[in-house]
Amino acid sequence: DTGVICHKLATRVLECQGLPIVNGQCDPYATVTLAGPYRSEVKKTKVKKKTNNPQFDEVFYFEITRPSSYSKKSHFEIEDADEVDKMEIRVDLWNASNLKFGDEFLGELRLPLKFLRQSSCYE
Repeated sequence: DTGVICHKLATRVLECQGLPIVNGQCDPYATVTLAGPYRSEVKKTKVKKKTNNPQFDEVFYFEITRPSSYSKKSHFEIEDADEVDKMEIRVDLWNASNLKFGDEFLGELRLPLKFLRQSSCYE
């Protein structure tokens, strides 16, 4: 027994519809971020080429561990349950661009984890 409590948070990015076509193209991808007061972890979907109605259907897992003495980089460490209330899942949508200014931001969804504490699933 390591004395560590580990919870796994699954986030599924399913699809988007009617995305804007920017500069004659739409090559969307999403980033999924588990963000907390002291750290954030980011994962990314595959780029879907030439579509403004992408079907991603990708699942990302984030591990949240207690106590903070457990220090694996792939885990999110929290001191107490109140810290979970300060965390959020953020899904940002991007258009992969060949422009010199970088990829274009299309939008985002933010979901505080405190809303998930009452339910095991949110759509």
